[in-house]
Amino acid sequence: MMGTHASGMNKNGWAYVISAGRRWAKEGYFEGTDYSANSFFASVEKRINSKHSLNLTTIYAENSRGKNSPNTKEVNDLMGTDYNSYWGWQDGKKRNSRDKDLVEPMAILGHYWKINSKTLLNTNIAYQTGKIGNSRLDFNNVTNPDPTYYRNLPSYYTTLHTTIDGVPTWTPNFEEADRIRNRFLANSQINWQAMYEANSVPITDSNGNFIGRTPSESVYVLYEDRTDDDLLTVNSILNTQLSDNIVLNASASYRNLKSNNFQNLLDLLGGLYYRDIDPFSKEINHNLI
Repeated sequence: MMGTHASGMNKNGWAYVISAGRRWAKEGYFEGTDYSANSFFASVEKRINSKHSLNLTTIYAENSRGKNSPNTKEVNDLMGTDYNSYWGWQDGKKRNSRDKDLVEPMAILGHYWKINSKTLLNTNIAYQTGKIGNSRLDFNNVTNPDPTYYRNLPSYYTTLHTTIDGVPTWTPNFEEADRIRNRFLANSQINWQAMYEANSVPITDSNGNFIGRTPSESVYVLYEDRTDDDLLTVNSILNTQLSDNIVLNASASYRNLKSNNFQNLLDLLGGLYYRDIDPFSKEINHNLI
């Protein structure tokens, strides 16, 4: 859906254009791939005289979409090619663990100078800021919540090997592989409720009866890989007709980019705090904020 209005140039040398658009989808081809995008465009120009004019253009764009998982042939054979392991049910709604969220506004100030009938000079200053976030699950000393984790698939048990008398020997466990296959088919999406429960401890009364849960340390969290950019661009373009057969185009430009790349904690999934520990080195990371 989109709406646009252009005023045209009035007698005082002013003109403007505004446009707004929205695209959305409850779900795409893959399950759990919701989509929402909004955009706004506004531009105003002042013609100072026959040689000079100024233009200010602003653009605002935001986009959020749920991603779909890349799957192996084994997973496709079990679930079909339209299967997406990134989502699961939460409170009766589909929630995707891999969202891409983008917000990027931009402003451009332009000066148009008609030096003479053969030479034009166009100078622009542009500033773009915004953020891009790609979310994913993280966990500490617990099982991987991804339904397609290799230990959750039957092939892990049909390809088991050991060494007997120094000889690599195939030792498949078909009974366990069949059990894992049935479990995967019955639990093929992310279990959000199980992660919330893992981030809490049960409460019992004096008789040992379960009465509820209380938040504790989070062993599962949702975070995003974030990129925050600030980009300044200045350019000037000269176009001149040197002769009937020769045109000269020359330009000069300057760019300055400040980019911050970090991990950003989005959701403790019902817990109180999260210790970002590398289980292999046992060191605490300080880049998840």
